[in-house]
Amino acid sequence: LAFYQGTGAGARAAEVMLRLGDAYRGVGLTTGGWYVPAFAQNPLLRGLGEAWYWLLGLPFRLVAIVLRRTPWALPRPQHLASYQNWLIARIYRTAQDWYEQARAAYAALGDGRGVLAAEQQQAEILILFGYAADALARLEAPRARPAAQDIYRRLWLETASAA
Repeated sequence: LAFYQGTGAGARAAEVMLRLGDAYRGVGLTTGGWYVPAFAQNPLLRGLGEAWYWLLGLPFRLVAIVLRRTPWALPRPQHLASYQNWLIARIYRTAQDWYEQARAAYAALGDGRGVLAAEQQQAEILILFGYAADALARLEAPRARPAAQDIYRRLWLETASAA
């Protein structure tokens, strides 16, 4: 990335940023996903376990509500109540940051296809965070752009929307 930025190869630098985002997203995906606690089958013990888990997630609920519509969005609070998921959330946030940098670099180059690719990847992170409606809204806006009129790009957006 430093080499391409130093030599003025902006398109290559933007591609590296996009691939770095892909690498972090891939690491997050191969970890096995979000840890989900197992609760006892006894109704009383199950209720106590769920209440405890809800209480652990309360601070994250407050932070997630505040950050949801910002570039620093976090996964759904129920994912963050378990400390095992903090690392996965950090990995996905790093991927999202790389995608944002790639989007900005492609926008500076006037590359609509690159901007579209970065935005689609950001929407896929939102799906992983549990915000499917937000991801759909993010995928809907680019459909009217000229870069999305290519049949393969259109299919790419439709596939992401279906996910």
